[in-house]
Amino acid sequence: MEFINQHLAGVAVVLALACVLYWCWGRRWMLMQLETVLDGETYLAIDRKGRKRRLRLMSVTARDFGLASPTEPRDYVQELCAGKTVQVSLRGRDRHNRHLCKVRVEGVDLARSLVAAGLTNPNRNALSLRLAVELTWFTGKLNQRP
Repeated sequence: MEFINQHLAGVAVVLALACVLYWCWGRRWMLMQLETVLDGETYLAIDRKGRKRRLRLMSVTARDFGLASPTEPRDYVQELCAGKTVQVSLRGRDRHNRHLCKVRVEGVDLARSLVAAGLTNPNRNALSLRLAVELTWFTGKLNQRP
């Protein structure tokens, strides 16, 4: 009986490790073209198969940030992504049926660059600005496979 319990504990550890590895490295990055930037965090994109997707950038909140112009984040993203194919990692859906995602433009995380430019703030769920930027950087580095 003791052998079986030890064996089951070993299987549980292996499964937990597999889940962590999938979470860090198993996310696929898809190439998309941003068609419309609705605001600093919501986009309409077209994937390689021609399907339109409504995307919501994770980790940031662009609205109600107290900017002089509420279109500043939108204009920044339009300028940054103009004519470029972006990498998108889908992470689920929100209550408005938008795809929650991470976006990279030329290898740079879009959420991190918006926060660094002072155009957005981290989502309310983030502990602090520094933690949000570090987490975005860290997850971006983990997902960059050679």
